[in-house]
Amino acid sequence: MPEETLSNIAAALEKSGCFGRQELNDEKRDQLSLLAGRTPEGTLSFYPASLEPCGPGIAVIVTVDGERHLALFAPAGQAAGLPAGFQGKNLSAGQVAIRLCPFTPENTATLRDVFPYTAPRVLGTTPAFGMGYRAQWGTGNAAQASLAHSTGATVILAQQSAREVQRTGRTFQEVVDRASWSAFEAHLTRPWGADGDHLMTEDHVRAAAEAGCTYFTYDPSEEITDRINGTGVDSLTGPTLERAFADAVPDDGERKRLLESYLGQPLSIETHDGSATLAYQFDPESIMRICVKYCGAIRRVTRLYELTRQCASGRPFEVEMSVDETESETSPLAMILISNELANAGVTLVAMAPRFVGHFEKAIDYYHHRISDGGKRVCDLEKFQSRILTITAIARHFSYKLSVHSGSDKFSVYPILARVAGDRLHLKTAGTTYVEEMRVIAKFDPDLFREIAAFSLVDFEKARATYELSTNTEKIPDLSGLSGQELFDLLESGSGNDDLRQVVHVAYGSVLTAAGKNGKPLFADRCAAVLRQHEQDHFETVAAHMRRHLQPCGMA
Repeated sequence: MPEETLSNIAAALEKSGCFGRQELNDEKRDQLSLLAGRTPEGTLSFYPASLEPCGPGIAVIVTVDGERHLALFAPAGQAAGLPAGFQGKNLSAGQVAIRLCPFTPENTATLRDVFPYTAPRVLGTTPAFGMGYRAQWGTGNAAQASLAHSTGATVILAQQSAREVQRTGRTFQEVVDRASWSAFEAHLTRPWGADGDHLMTEDHVRAAAEAGCTYFTYDPSEEITDRINGTGVDSLTGPTLERAFADAVPDDGERKRLLESYLGQPLSIETHDGSATLAYQFDPESIMRICVKYCGAIRRVTRLYELTRQCASGRPFEVEMSVDETESETSPLAMILISNELANAGVTLVAMAPRFVGHFEKAIDYYHHRISDGGKRVCDLEKFQSRILTITAIARHFSYKLSVHSGSDKFSVYPILARVAGDRLHLKTAGTTYVEEMRVIAKFDPDLFREIAAFSLVDFEKARATYELSTNTEKIPDLSGLSGQELFDLLESGSGNDDLRQVVHVAYGSVLTAAGKNGKPLFADRCAAVLRQHEQDHFETVAAHMRRHLQPCGMA
């Protein structure tokens, strides 16, 4: 019974002499952790890392009927000294007063006031790891926070793109709020960030700012021109290029300024390690092509930056420009011109996400090209390293980080990124944690996973439209005769089936929001129940997978 569990916790806190303390050390938390048994649902009765002095008492995350709550415990005569902003049900156990508080927006706001480390902060150019988390049950986010605490990694604990928000039915506010509770549960006191990712519109920016995001990733891909009348911009020449330049930059004076600013103005940039100098020279054609392709994007980012500044109302924030969702690689000259123009417009970047050479597909490792259409993927690391050396030097020159999108599972390139861009690296992951959760579900409820996999296959062609994927669904084996452990292994990143991983990865929105004829969730509640019942396996699986990313990147 919940009351019995709370009474046991109250008695333990009273006996241990925790009340009235100004702080609790890790030794005391470890002592109390021995009392944290498992509930019938599989979760811990309370989470020892979250034990915090709170006025005359103690605050801690507890589990009641399978759901996490904040519980406040204090000597009965001193309960009035607990923060009034925490609203919930008042109980008692002997001489101990208890207030049981749900994870409401109001209680989240109070949590950030009372425990400032639960609020996101700006991180600057510190190397950071983006821990995107998609599922509404949220417990995997606590696993991510726990790993960040144990490894000392600097993380974006709340990261969600506008596309993910739309597909999952969540809001930026829900994502940031859940991260605050996750930080509290894990006692993650080092700074962490909140990224409103791939923001394309003014409404996206307003929603992210209102939610308390500290990091704004602008995605101006709708304003990037890859082709003119079917011809790639990089192939335009002569009068056709000049007309396209005039269309992209209608003002005569502005076109003249752009040409004069870059033409005949050589730029010397030190290599990533300072051992040599790279020289860059623009010609008229390169200036015009870059402007045709990116000037609309530069204008969009400038407008969104000004709106962010207004919405932040003096609150610190940082921004990234993403140009990774284009048809072709971002050239060094394009990075230079974009960076210069944004700086001239007063936009301070903390990171840029270029389109890299090769392919950064969802859920699988990096590859450079395929032998033939649908054929074997070829991982040419020499070409990748050559380009990374160049663009990292440019990032250092302009004092921002190199942001790697779709960065999960790219194990082949992590050592290169760590060696070349380590102190300027921002690696973003998102759906990979969702896939790890599906692995746990497959292991312990293989029938449920087979339902999800079949549903995902039906949804796949629609879901893949917004992603660059080389998935061949014919290479997915028959799942019907496989055991839970075999399914778990089949979904393993690197050694499993890449095609199945991609199908599971991109169909997340439909799976998380699917409802039956009765209007109740088709999968989400059952998934959450399996993960609760096997919470230790869940946390360990997520942590092990994240370590595979953090360690070779030099972030843990």
